[in-house]
Amino acid sequence: MPDRDLTTAGSSSQERPANRAERGIFVPFTAPMLWGGRIRRLPGSPPELLLPSLTGRGTYVLDWRSAVAACTPSLHDRQLWARLSLLQHPTPAAVRGVVRKVALMGHAGRPAQAAAEAALEEQRAAIQSVKAALQARLPAPLDAPAAALLGGLAEALADSGIAATVPGPQSRQVAGLEAFCTDLCEWTRRVPAPSGRNAGLVVLAAARYNLASIRACLAALWPLLDDLPGLLARGPAGVRLMAELAERPDWLLDGWPPITALWASAPVKDRSALAAEIAAIFPVPALETDRWPGGAMDWDTVLRGRRLLGSLPVLAGTRLVEMAARNESLRAMTA
Repeated sequence: MPDRDLTTAGSSSQERPANRAERGIFVPFTAPMLWGGRIRRLPGSPPELLLPSLTGRGTYVLDWRSAVAACTPSLHDRQLWARLSLLQHPTPAAVRGVVRKVALMGHAGRPAQAAAEAALEEQRAAIQSVKAALQARLPAPLDAPAAALLGGLAEALADSGIAATVPGPQSRQVAGLEAFCTDLCEWTRRVPAPSGRNAGLVVLAAARYNLASIRACLAALWPLLDDLPGLLARGPAGVRLMAELAERPDWLLDGWPPITALWASAPVKDRSALAAEIAAIFPVPALETDRWPGGAMDWDTVLRGRRLLGSLPVLAGTRLVEMAARNESLRAMTA
């Protein structure tokens, strides 16, 4: 069986798309053959599924019918795609919302259902915490229109937080990526060559680039709140600006939390194979991110290194069953 049985199922896509819409958003499928998949919906087009090649060279672009024929999606995956396909402008936050709704329905198991409930409660608490912190920065009570704007601003900034001292749920994902980089760095120093070291070094470079960009975006976002009255005076345009800027670290994190959770939970004996797997599917930011805070990173070298790695072994037999169980457990770890 060739690479995911997709050699004739769809076209290929460039490694670094021009913008976020072309890149797509990670979808936590449980079927092994859909692992690493992303949803993309370009203006005027139906939703597409992007699947990274297991060779690390390129991405397949499929419609859902082709994916069903080639990849055997689970019931959870079918329910998830049916709802994701209704999104006209998918974003990481929008996809996350749909993912949690499907988990609440029980399609990913009881642990994922409980994790989704906890994540939604955390999100509600984060909105209230950010709103209270923003209100504390204002010299006087707000009138009704300004209060509504403040509420919208709190929702936009709930994930990112508004300062290192008022973090949002996203801070835990950033910390997870930091820990992943530290652990992976130590592992690549200890593991004998080749034994996954080359794959680990490629993944480490990608993770570090992403982490640097995320930090730069957050560092550029939070100071804009220093003049909160002036920001609110701009009306809805000010809220839209902050929402767009707050989306940037979310896009850069997209696809990494499952990777970091998987690495943290993997036995040491499995990490060489896991490093090779991650190297084939880790997310790559769109070209437009080169103009964001932090500037351009040397992604060409990272992707060249990925292309030089060997292909992953074909998934079959008990390995498929093991991966399905693993992917379902990830749903509970990354709600």
